[in-house]
Amino acid sequence: MSEFQAILLEGLFYTSDSPYPDAKGEVRAGFNDLMVRRDTGSPVSVYDTLLPLVGERIQFSTHHLPSMPPDINRWGGGSCFWEDVGHCPFGHHETPGRLFNIAGEGILSYDLNHATGSGGWWLDKFDGTRTMLPLSWALVGHRGRVAAATTLSVEQMRESLLSSGRGGDIEALGAKITDLRDLMEQLSKTMGGD
Repeated sequence: MSEFQAILLEGLFYTSDSPYPDAKGEVRAGFNDLMVRRDTGSPVSVYDTLLPLVGERIQFSTHHLPSMPPDINRWGGGSCFWEDVGHCPFGHHETPGRLFNIAGEGILSYDLNHATGSGGWWLDKFDGTRTMLPLSWALVGHRGRVAAATTLSVEQMRESLLSSGRGGDIEALGAKITDLRDLMEQLSKTMGGD
C-alpha cells in the first residue's frame, strides 16, 4: 500500500537548459527541465517534484494563476509574462482571456525522448484514455499552479486508520451511521414513504 503524498507548486514557470544536479545529485546535461520559481524565490524542478508520483494513482490539477484580482487588460488575466514579447506559446497573443486548466484522476506517467532530451507527463485514466499534461508548453512564461495528491481507496483509508490505533473510531462511526439509517427508514415509513 502506498502512503499518501501531495505536492503543490506555485509561481513563475520557466525552463532550465543548463545542467544542474537532480534530487539524486546526478547532473542531467542537455535536459530541458521545467522549473518553477516560487514566491519564496527558490527554484524547484517540476520533474524532481512529480517523479515520486509516477506510477501512483493521483488526483491532478494544473492551471494558469492570474493576478488577484485578475487584470482583464493583461494576457491571461496577468498570468502571462510573454505580453511584452508580443507572442505567447500558449496563444495569449491571439486569445488574451484564455486560461490553461487541466484536472483529472489517473496514473501519472512520464515518457522521456532521449533524442531531444525532453519528456512529457501523462495521466493514464481508468476509462483507458491517456491525457497529455502539456506542462512545458502551457506553463513556461506564466504564473501557474501544479497540484497532485495520491488517492487512496476507502479500504486503504480504513487500514491506515486501523494501523494508527484509531480503528475504534471507525467502528463507532459505522454504528452511528447504521443507527441513523434505521431511524431515517422508520421516519420515512411513519411519514408514508416507501
